[in-house]
Amino acid sequence: MRARMKRVLLLFTLLAVAKIGVAETGTVTASALVLREAPSLASAMLGEIPNDADLELIAYDDGWYWVQYGMQKGFVSARYVRVELPEGVTTAPPLPAEIEALPAGTPPPGVSLPQLVFDEENNPNYPRILKPGDMGNSVIDLQVTLRQMGYPTATDGQFGYETQAALMKLQRAMGIDADGVVGPQTRRLIGNGNGSAGSMELLDWWQGGNVAYARLTEASVVDARTGKRFRISRYGGDNHCDVEPLTAQDTQAFLSILGGEWTWERRPAWLEANGRVIAVSINCMPHEGQHIWGNEFDGHFCMHFLNSRTHETDRVDEEHAACVREAWEIRGRYVP
Repeated sequence: MRARMKRVLLLFTLLAVAKIGVAETGTVTASALVLREAPSLASAMLGEIPNDADLELIAYDDGWYWVQYGMQKGFVSARYVRVELPEGVTTAPPLPAEIEALPAGTPPPGVSLPQLVFDEENNPNYPRILKPGDMGNSVIDLQVTLRQMGYPTATDGQFGYETQAALMKLQRAMGIDADGVVGPQTRRLIGNGNGSAGSMELLDWWQGGNVAYARLTEASVVDARTGKRFRISRYGGDNHCDVEPLTAQDTQAFLSILGGEWTWERRPAWLEANGRVIAVSINCMPHEGQHIWGNEFDGHFCMHFLNSRTHETDRVDEEHAACVREAWEIRGRYVP
């Protein structure tokens, strides 16, 4: 016990030294940044930190920041954190030796790291039904769509009375039961989709696209040029969908479409989700964050709808737009 106390005291002493000269905060630049137990991609995922969130930086080592977000501490990839260092400081100090030597998956000694929950959506079993009282990114997706479709509401991620009232007005306009809940029928019809399998849609991202395909749910992608398909899961994304192959087998199917080599090339595709088929564009390069492990795909790839935008520029990517249009124009080739 006494030895453990000494290690804890040493840790806090090292931390006190490590924090000298570190910029107080950093800003998340990825669409979502994974918080981990240890500075390794193999370590356990504690949760996700949203884009543009501010982090308290504790220490740095070899591409990793040890940070505090809210009441929780953990490790994040420094690649996706924008930092303004104090004048005269060119690098953050190293991690304390006791932390640097930790094996992957081991939390720092003396630091409590309970399961991190930013909202219910970090739970893969979270139901894909949005109802009053819910909070999180999926609520923001709904609120943005409602505003763009002419039903004003706040975009605060809180499913309150105002959002429920706006949704009920939209449901009445769609000719369905105005229950103020986003269930399968609302997702299938929002954006004027007719819900019939095989009936292609050119769906505007801001007019229902970001709600039609819910976060952390499965779907399929069909490459419009080859007809090959593979399964995916939506990881996140606000201006467009960030998605991942569901399994290692799906990753291999994706790679076979490309001739065995990942590329930033855009490709026309069809998204099969919730009984809908939507013309989309995908890029073909693993990058940044992910929520599926063991699928042999290190990161996610981007999926664009009509009028969706990149996260970096907040503008429509011309190549993605051209591929969405191509997918729509050759929709007659689609085979369910």
